[in-house]
Amino acid sequence: MDLTYTEEQTALKASAERYLTNNYTSDVRRRIEKSSEGFSRAVWTQFATLGWLGLPFAEAHGGSGGRIADVALLMEAFGRSLVAEPYVSTVVVAGGLIQAAGSTAQQSALIAGIIEGRHLFAFAHNDGSSATRARRVGAGWVLDGGKRHVLDAASASHLLVTARTGGDATEPKLGLFVVDPNAVGVAMRHYPTIDGRRAAEMKLTGVEVSADACLGGEIDQSAAIATALDRANAASMADIVGAMQVMLDATVDYSRTREQFGKPLSANQVLRHRMADLGVRCEEARSSALLAAIR
Repeated sequence: MDLTYTEEQTALKASAERYLTNNYTSDVRRRIEKSSEGFSRAVWTQFATLGWLGLPFAEAHGGSGGRIADVALLMEAFGRSLVAEPYVSTVVVAGGLIQAAGSTAQQSALIAGIIEGRHLFAFAHNDGSSATRARRVGAGWVLDGGKRHVLDAASASHLLVTARTGGDATEPKLGLFVVDPNAVGVAMRHYPTIDGRRAAEMKLTGVEVSADACLGGEIDQSAAIATALDRANAASMADIVGAMQVMLDATVDYSRTREQFGKPLSANQVLRHRMADLGVRCEEARSSALLAAIR
Protein backbone atom coordinates (compact mmCIF):
# COMPACT_ATOMS: atom_id res chain seq x y z
CA MET A 1 0.00 0.00 0.00
CA ASP A 2 1.45 3.38 -1.08
CA LEU A 3 0.95 5.91 1.73
CA THR A 4 3.09 8.68 0.23
CA TYR A 5 1.41 12.03 -0.41
CA THR A 6 0.78 13.25 -3.94
CA GLU A 7 2.19 16.58 -5.06
CA GLU A 8 -1.26 18.15 -4.68
CA GLN A 9 -1.69 16.75 -1.16
CA THR A 10 1.74 18.01 -0.11
CA ALA A 11 0.86 21.47 -1.41
CA LEU A 12 -2.50 21.43 0.40
CA LYS A 13 -0.88 20.46 3.70
CA ALA A 14 1.86 23.08 3.39
CA SER A 15 -0.49 25.92 2.39
CA ALA A 16 -2.96 25.09 5.17
CA GLU A 17 -0.27 25.00 7.84
CA ARG A 18 1.23 28.25 6.55
CA TYR A 19 -2.10 30.09 6.49
CA LEU A 20 -3.18 28.89 9.93
CA THR A 21 0.21 29.57 11.54
CA ASN A 22 0.11 33.15 10.27
CA ASN A 23 -3.59 33.90 10.75
CA TYR A 24 -5.06 31.54 13.37
CA THR A 25 -2.91 32.35 16.37
CA SER A 26 -3.68 31.45 19.98
CA ASP A 27 -4.96 35.00 20.56
CA VAL A 28 -7.35 34.67 17.63
CA ARG A 29 -8.51 31.28 18.95
CA ARG A 30 -9.22 32.73 22.41
CA ARG A 31 -11.29 35.58 20.92
CA ILE A 32 -13.28 33.08 18.85
CA GLU A 33 -13.89 30.89 21.91
CA LYS A 34 -15.34 33.86 23.80
CA SER A 35 -17.69 34.84 20.96
CA SER A 36 -21.41 34.02 21.07
CA GLU A 37 -21.25 31.53 18.18
CA GLY A 38 -17.93 29.92 19.05
CA PHE A 39 -16.48 30.43 15.58
CA SER A 40 -15.52 33.26 13.20
CA ARG A 41 -17.62 33.99 10.12
CA ALA A 42 -14.73 35.99 8.69
CA VAL A 43 -12.46 32.96 8.99
CA TRP A 44 -15.17 30.74 7.48
CA THR A 45 -15.42 33.08 4.49
CA GLN A 46 -11.65 32.83 4.09
CA PHE A 47 -11.89 29.03 4.14
CA ALA A 48 -14.38 29.31 1.26
CA THR A 49 -12.03 31.61 -0.67
CA LEU A 50 -9.17 29.14 -0.20
CA GLY A 51 -11.34 26.36 -1.62
CA TRP A 52 -11.31 24.27 1.56
CA LEU A 53 -15.11 24.14 1.86
CA GLY A 54 -15.34 22.55 -1.59
CA LEU A 55 -12.50 20.09 -1.08
CA PRO A 56 -14.51 16.80 -0.82
CA PHE A 57 -17.28 17.67 -3.27
CA ALA A 58 -17.51 16.47 -6.85
CA GLU A 59 -16.39 18.86 -9.57
CA ALA A 60 -19.92 18.65 -11.01
CA HIS A 61 -21.12 20.40 -7.85
CA GLY A 62 -18.41 23.06 -7.95
CA GLY A 63 -15.99 21.23 -5.65
CA SER A 64 -12.42 20.00 -6.02
CA GLY A 65 -13.22 16.30 -6.27
CA GLY A 66 -11.05 15.46 -3.26
CA ARG A 67 -11.27 12.37 -1.07
CA ILE A 68 -11.58 11.93 2.68
CA ALA A 69 -7.78 11.41 2.77
CA ASP A 70 -7.39 14.97 1.45
CA VAL A 71 -9.80 16.18 4.12
CA ALA A 72 -7.72 14.36 6.76
CA LEU A 73 -4.61 16.30 5.71
CA LEU A 74 -6.51 19.56 6.10
CA MET A 75 -7.93 18.43 9.45
CA GLU A 76 -4.44 17.65 10.77
CA ALA A 77 -3.48 21.23 9.98
CA PHE A 78 -6.66 22.38 11.76
CA GLY A 79 -5.66 20.36 14.82
CA ARG A 80 -2.31 22.11 15.03
CA SER A 81 -4.14 25.44 15.50
CA LEU A 82 -7.21 24.11 17.37
CA VAL A 83 -9.52 25.42 14.65
CA ALA A 84 -13.03 25.85 16.06
CA GLU A 85 -14.94 26.37 12.81
CA PRO A 86 -17.72 23.80 12.04
CA TYR A 87 -15.91 22.05 9.19
CA VAL A 88 -16.78 18.49 10.19
CA SER A 89 -20.43 19.31 10.91
CA THR A 90 -21.03 21.28 7.72
CA VAL A 91 -18.66 19.90 5.10
CA VAL A 92 -17.83 16.33 6.13
CA VAL A 93 -21.12 15.14 7.67
CA ALA A 94 -23.92 17.27 6.22
CA GLY A 95 -22.20 17.91 2.90
CA GLY A 96 -21.29 14.26 2.54
CA LEU A 97 -24.86 13.16 3.25
CA ILE A 98 -26.34 15.67 0.81
CA GLN A 99 -23.95 14.50 -1.88
CA ALA A 100 -24.64 10.80 -1.14
CA ALA A 101 -28.37 10.84 -0.39
CA GLY A 102 -29.83 13.99 -1.91
CA SER A 103 -31.61 14.25 -5.22
CA THR A 104 -30.06 16.28 -8.05
CA ALA A 105 -32.31 19.22 -7.15
CA GLN A 106 -31.39 19.00 -3.46
CA GLN A 107 -27.68 18.82 -4.25
CA SER A 108 -27.94 21.86 -6.52
CA ALA A 109 -29.85 23.82 -3.88
CA LEU A 110 -27.59 23.05 -0.92
CA ILE A 111 -24.03 22.11 -1.90
CA ALA A 112 -23.22 25.39 -3.65
CA GLY A 113 -24.21 27.25 -0.49
CA ILE A 114 -21.82 25.11 1.57
CA ILE A 115 -18.93 25.61 -0.84
CA GLU A 116 -19.51 29.38 -0.92
CA GLY A 117 -19.72 29.59 2.86
CA ARG A 118 -23.38 30.67 2.98
CA HIS A 119 -24.82 27.47 4.46
CA LEU A 120 -23.73 26.13 7.83
CA PHE A 121 -25.16 22.84 9.08
CA ALA A 122 -25.57 21.07 12.40
CA PHE A 123 -26.20 17.32 12.36
CA ALA A 124 -28.98 16.38 14.81
CA HIS A 125 -28.68 12.62 15.17
CA ASN A 126 -28.36 11.50 18.80
CA ASP A 127 -31.89 10.98 20.13
CA GLY A 128 -32.88 12.47 23.47
CA SER A 129 -35.40 11.03 25.88
CA SER A 130 -37.61 9.82 23.02
CA ALA A 131 -36.86 8.67 19.49
CA THR A 132 -37.43 11.30 16.82
CA ARG A 133 -40.18 10.29 14.41
CA ALA A 134 -41.34 11.66 11.08
CA ARG A 135 -44.91 11.11 9.90
CA ARG A 136 -46.53 11.95 6.64
CA VAL A 137 -49.06 14.77 6.75
CA GLY A 138 -50.45 15.71 3.35
CA ALA A 139 -47.61 16.34 0.93
CA GLY A 140 -45.06 17.01 3.68
CA TRP A 141 -43.78 15.68 6.99
CA VAL A 142 -44.16 16.44 10.69
CA LEU A 143 -41.25 15.78 13.07
CA ASP A 144 -41.52 15.07 16.80
CA GLY A 145 -38.85 14.07 19.30
CA GLY A 146 -35.61 15.25 20.85
CA LYS A 147 -31.91 15.41 20.04
CA ARG A 148 -28.93 15.75 22.34
CA HIS A 149 -25.47 17.21 21.89
CA VAL A 150 -26.14 18.84 18.53
CA LEU A 151 -22.67 20.23 17.82
CA ASP A 152 -22.43 23.68 16.17
CA ALA A 153 -26.20 24.28 16.41
CA ALA A 154 -25.66 27.86 17.58
CA SER A 155 -24.17 28.90 14.23
CA ALA A 156 -26.25 26.69 11.91
CA SER A 157 -28.35 28.13 9.13
CA HIS A 158 -29.72 24.61 8.53
CA LEU A 159 -30.28 21.55 10.69
CA LEU A 160 -29.90 18.08 9.21
CA VAL A 161 -32.17 15.93 11.37
CA THR A 162 -32.44 12.14 11.40
CA ALA A 163 -35.89 10.74 12.14
CA ARG A 164 -37.53 7.35 12.04
CA THR A 165 -39.85 7.08 9.05
CA GLY A 166 -40.63 3.39 9.56
CA GLY A 167 -39.40 0.12 11.04
CA ASP A 168 -39.09 -0.39 14.80
CA ALA A 169 -36.73 0.48 17.63
CA THR A 170 -34.34 -2.37 16.82
CA GLU A 171 -34.31 -1.86 13.04
CA PRO A 172 -35.47 1.68 12.37
CA LYS A 173 -35.88 3.10 8.89
CA LEU A 174 -34.17 6.49 9.05
CA GLY A 175 -34.80 9.56 6.96
CA LEU A 176 -32.78 12.77 6.66
CA PHE A 177 -34.59 16.10 6.91
CA VAL A 178 -33.31 19.62 6.28
CA VAL A 179 -34.91 21.83 8.94
CA ASP A 180 -34.83 25.58 9.53
CA PRO A 181 -33.50 26.11 13.09
CA ASN A 182 -35.99 28.98 13.46
CA ALA A 183 -39.00 26.88 12.37
CA VAL A 184 -42.06 26.73 14.61
CA GLY A 185 -41.73 23.83 17.05
CA VAL A 186 -37.90 23.83 17.21
CA ALA A 187 -36.60 24.59 20.71
CA MET A 188 -32.90 24.55 21.62
CA ARG A 189 -30.86 25.00 24.77
CA HIS A 190 -27.35 26.05 23.81
CA TYR A 191 -24.25 25.43 25.93
CA PRO A 192 -20.44 25.61 25.53
CA THR A 193 -18.46 22.41 25.16
CA ILE A 194 -15.25 21.69 27.03
CA ASP A 195 -13.15 22.68 23.97
CA GLY A 196 -14.84 26.08 23.63
CA ARG A 197 -17.27 25.20 20.85
CA ARG A 198 -21.09 25.26 21.04
CA ALA A 199 -23.68 22.48 21.21
CA ALA A 200 -27.37 22.24 22.00
CA GLU A 201 -30.12 20.06 23.39
CA MET A 202 -33.01 20.12 20.93
CA LYS A 203 -36.76 19.50 21.17
CA LEU A 204 -38.92 19.04 18.06
CA THR A 205 -42.66 19.45 18.55
CA GLY A 206 -44.88 19.19 15.51
CA VAL A 207 -42.24 20.66 13.18
CA GLU A 208 -43.67 20.83 9.68
CA VAL A 209 -41.36 20.44 6.67
CA SER A 210 -42.05 20.13 2.96
CA ALA A 211 -41.62 16.97 0.92
CA ASP A 212 -38.41 18.25 -0.67
CA ALA A 213 -36.87 18.68 2.80
CA CYS A 214 -36.46 14.89 3.00
CA LEU A 215 -33.14 13.93 1.38
CA GLY A 216 -33.64 11.23 -1.22
CA GLY A 217 -37.32 10.72 -0.41
CA GLU A 218 -38.47 7.86 1.81
CA ILE A 219 -35.44 5.63 1.19
CA ASP A 220 -33.82 4.28 4.37
CA GLN A 221 -30.64 6.34 4.83
CA SER A 222 -29.12 4.29 7.68
CA ALA A 223 -26.16 3.11 5.58
CA ALA A 224 -25.39 6.63 4.32
CA ILE A 225 -25.54 7.96 7.90
CA ALA A 226 -23.15 5.25 9.12
CA THR A 227 -20.68 6.10 6.34
CA ALA A 228 -20.88 9.82 7.11
CA LEU A 229 -20.17 9.17 10.80
CA ASP A 230 -17.20 6.96 9.89
CA ARG A 231 -15.77 9.78 7.77
CA ALA A 232 -16.40 12.27 10.57
CA ASN A 233 -14.48 10.00 12.96
CA ALA A 234 -11.59 9.73 10.50
CA ALA A 235 -11.49 13.53 10.11
CA SER A 236 -11.63 14.02 13.89
CA MET A 237 -8.79 11.51 14.36
CA ALA A 238 -6.62 13.56 12.00
CA ASP A 239 -7.55 16.71 13.91
CA ILE A 240 -6.38 15.09 17.16
CA VAL A 241 -3.10 13.99 15.53
CA GLY A 242 -2.40 17.62 14.63
CA ALA A 243 -2.90 18.67 18.25
CA MET A 244 -0.68 15.81 19.44
CA GLN A 245 2.12 16.87 17.11
CA VAL A 246 2.02 20.47 18.34
CA MET A 247 2.26 19.37 21.97
CA LEU A 248 5.15 17.04 21.18
CA ASP A 249 7.02 19.74 19.25
CA ALA A 250 6.50 22.25 22.07
CA THR A 251 7.75 19.75 24.65
CA VAL A 252 10.88 18.95 22.64
CA ASP A 253 11.62 22.65 22.05
CA TYR A 254 11.17 23.43 25.75
CA SER A 255 13.50 20.61 26.76
CA ARG A 256 16.22 22.11 24.58
CA THR A 257 16.00 25.61 26.10
CA ARG A 258 15.04 24.94 29.75
CA GLU A 259 18.15 24.34 31.83
CA GLN A 260 18.49 22.49 35.11
CA PHE A 261 21.76 22.06 37.02
CA GLY A 262 23.53 23.87 34.21
CA LYS A 263 22.33 21.56 31.44
CA PRO A 264 19.28 21.57 29.13
CA LEU A 265 16.55 19.09 30.03
CA SER A 266 17.13 17.37 26.70
CA ALA A 267 20.44 16.10 28.06
CA ASN A 268 18.55 13.89 30.51
CA GLN A 269 18.51 10.42 28.98
CA VAL A 270 15.27 9.40 30.72
CA LEU A 271 13.43 12.41 29.31
CA ARG A 272 14.92 11.77 25.87
CA HIS A 273 13.53 8.23 25.94
CA ARG A 274 10.12 9.47 27.01
CA MET A 275 9.99 12.02 24.20
CA ALA A 276 11.11 9.38 21.71
CA ASP A 277 8.26 7.15 22.94
CA LEU A 278 5.83 10.03 22.48
CA GLY A 279 7.14 10.56 18.96
CA VAL A 280 6.47 6.91 18.15
CA ARG A 281 2.96 7.16 19.61
CA CYS A 282 2.29 10.24 17.49
CA GLU A 283 3.38 8.49 14.31
CA GLU A 284 1.27 5.45 15.20
CA ALA A 285 -1.74 7.72 15.66
CA ARG A 286 -1.06 9.43 12.34
CA SER A 287 -0.83 6.09 10.56
CA SER A 288 -4.08 4.91 12.15
CA ALA A 289 -5.85 8.13 11.16
CA LEU A 290 -4.58 7.84 7.59
CA LEU A 291 -5.66 4.20 7.40
CA ALA A 292 -9.14 5.17 8.60
CA ALA A 293 -9.32 7.90 5.97
CA ILE A 294 -8.35 5.76 2.98
CA ARG A 295 -10.61 2.82 3.82
